[in-house]
Amino acid sequence: MIRTNFKRPQRQQCSSEPEWKWPAFLGLLIVQLWAAHACVFFAHEFAHSFMAWILGWKSNPLALNYAHPTLTVLLIQLGIDQNVDELPIFEVTTVRRLQSSALPGLWSAMRSSLTR
Repeated sequence: MIRTNFKRPQRQQCSSEPEWKWPAFLGLLIVQLWAAHACVFFAHEFAHSFMAWILGWKSNPLALNYAHPTLTVLLIQLGIDQNVDELPIFEVTTVRRLQSSALPGLWSAMRSSLTR
C-alpha cells in the first residue's frame, strides 16, 4: 500500500468580497419592493384598460389616467387608474350578473330540496 501526504485544500477567503451591512440590505430591499409593486400595479391597470378596449368600452388601451406627478403618485402610484367610464359598464353587467346568478341559485335550491 502506497501512502501519500495529500492535504485537503483549504478554502481561501477573498479579500475583495464586500461586507454587506443591514442598512444597505434594507435600502435595496425597499427599492426592489417598490419596483415590484410598480410593475405589478401597471400590469394590473393595463389589464383593465385592454379588457375595456377589447369589449368596446374604450378607444385607446394605452391611455391611462396617470394623475399629476407628486411624491404620493411616485411612491405608491395613488391616483393612477385605467381611465374607463365604469358606470355604463356596471349598468349593463348588473342585469347580466342577476341573470347568470339566478341559474346557480335555482340549481342549488333544486338540489337541496331533492336531497331532503
